[in-house]
Amino acid sequence: MKRFLSPIILLWVVTIVLCIITAYTVFDRVQADRSETIRDAQRENEIYCRAFEQDVSRSIASIDTMLLFLKAHYEKDLHVTSDIQSMLSVLRQRPIFHIVGLVDAQGVTVASSEEVFRPVNIAEMPHIAVHRVSTQADLFIGKPIRGRTTGQTSIHFSRRMNNPDGSFAGVVVAAVDPDYFSSFYEGLELGPSHGVTLIGLDGIVRARYLAGSREIGQSVTGSQIFRLIPAQTSGSYSSRGVISDRSRLISYRKLPLYPLVVTVGVDESHAMAGVERRKVRYYATAGLFIVLLLGSVGGFSQLLKRNQTLLRQSDESLQAIRKSSAQTIQTLASITEKHDPYAAGHQRKTTELAVAIGLQLELDPERLERIRISAALHDVGKIAIPGEILSKPAVLTPIEHDLVKLHVSEGVEILRAADLPKQVVTAVLQHHERLDGSGYPLGLGAGQICLEAKILAVADSMEAMLSHRPYRVALSVDKALAEIAAMQGSAYDPVVVEACITVFREQHFQFGS
Repeated sequence: MKRFLSPIILLWVVTIVLCIITAYTVFDRVQADRSETIRDAQRENEIYCRAFEQDVSRSIASIDTMLLFLKAHYEKDLHVTSDIQSMLSVLRQRPIFHIVGLVDAQGVTVASSEEVFRPVNIAEMPHIAVHRVSTQADLFIGKPIRGRTTGQTSIHFSRRMNNPDGSFAGVVVAAVDPDYFSSFYEGLELGPSHGVTLIGLDGIVRARYLAGSREIGQSVTGSQIFRLIPAQTSGSYSSRGVISDRSRLISYRKLPLYPLVVTVGVDESHAMAGVERRKVRYYATAGLFIVLLLGSVGGFSQLLKRNQTLLRQSDESLQAIRKSSAQTIQTLASITEKHDPYAAGHQRKTTELAVAIGLQLELDPERLERIRISAALHDVGKIAIPGEILSKPAVLTPIEHDLVKLHVSEGVEILRAADLPKQVVTAVLQHHERLDGSGYPLGLGAGQICLEAKILAVADSMEAMLSHRPYRVALSVDKALAEIAAMQGSAYDPVVVEACITVFREQHFQFGS
C-alpha cells in the first residue's frame, strides 16, 4: 500500500496545483480583457469628443462672427441700417436660430429676425443685465432659458453694444436652438448607449442627447469632471452619471476659447457586454476543464486538450479586439465622408488602387495592410476643415487652399489619438509630399518619403483626376495616366508610376461600385 501512496498523493498535488493555476489564469484573462475593452471604449470616446469639440467651436465662432457684424453696423450709426435688416432676413431662414435681435439701452428690441417684428421689453433677461453692468464686449453664453419673444428654450449668445463714449448702447443677441449642438452625432448612429453633452463651466447643461432625451438646464456641478478640469483640460474617466444615475465611461474636452466643456459617454454596461459574455465562456470552460482533470487525474492528454481550449478562447478575444480596431477605422472614414460630400467614396477608391499598386510591387502582407489603413484614413483630417470650403462648387482661393492643407496635420493628430501604428501615421503625414520637395507639409525630398506615402500619393492623384468635381469634369484613364507619367521623377516615384500604369493597362483595373 505504501508503494502506491506517494505517487497518488503527488499526482493529486500536481492536479490541485494545475487547477489553481487554471483558475488564476482565467481570472487574469478576464481582468485583462476588461481593462483592454475599457481602454478601447475610452479611445473611441476621445476621437468622437475631439470631433464634437471642433464642431461646437466652429459653430460658436460662426455665431460670434454674425453678432460682431451686427454690432459693428449698429455702433457705426446707432440705428438699424439696411445692412442689418438684410442680415436679419438671411438669419431668419437658418434653423439654428430661434431669433436674432438688437436691444437698445432700455432693454427694448429695436430689430429682430422675426418675419413680423414686434418690440418687446426684455430688460430683465440675464444677458441684458450682464452687459449693462460690464464694460467688457466679450461674447456671453447664457444658460438655457425660455425667451420672452419666441417662448422657446434657447441658449442666448450676446455681445454688448457701446455708444461712441463707451457707455451702454444695448445688446445684440442670438437665441440658438440647443438641439443644434447635440444633433451633430445623431447621423453617426452611435446607438442608444452613447450620449453627448455640452456643459458650461458654471455647471449648467447647455445641450444634451442620450437615448433620445434632450433634457437641458440641469446642474452637474457635483460631477467628477469639475474636479478634473482644473488640472487637465481633456481626459477620460468612469463615473456614475449625475443625471442618468448610470455608470458611464466618459471623455471630456474643455473648449479653448469658450467657457464650455463637451463630453461623449457610453454606458459601461453596454461597453462591457462583450466582456461579460466572454467571462461566462471563460469560467464555464475553466470549470469544465477542472472537473475533467479531477475526474481523470492520470489523463495528461486531457490536460493538454483543456489548455488548448483556453488558448483558443484567448485567440477569439484577440480577434474581437482586432475587429474593434477595424470598426474604429471604418467609423473615422465614415465621419470624413459625412463631413465632405464631394469626397464620398474617394477614400475607398484610393484604397482599392493603392492596394492594387502594392500587389503589383509584390509587397508583403503586413506592408499591404499598412497601405490599406493609410489610404482608408488619409483624408480624416478634413473633419477639422469648414464644410463650406470642402463643398465649395468652384476653384478654391489661395487662403482656402492653405486651410485645406491643414487636413494633413489634423489627420495625424487624430490617428495618434487613436493609437494607430507609427507607419500608418507617417504615410498619412507624407502623402502630399513630392520627390522634388514641392509638397507639403514638410517639403520632404525623394529619399525622405516612405514607400507607402509614395504609393498613396499616386493613388490619391489618380482617383481625384478620374472623379467629377463641380468645377471640372473627370479625365479619361489615358489622360490621367499621361498626367501621372509626365510628373514621374519630379513629383511621383517612377517605380510606383510604372506599377500604376501596369495595373490599369495590363490588369484592366476598375474601381468597385
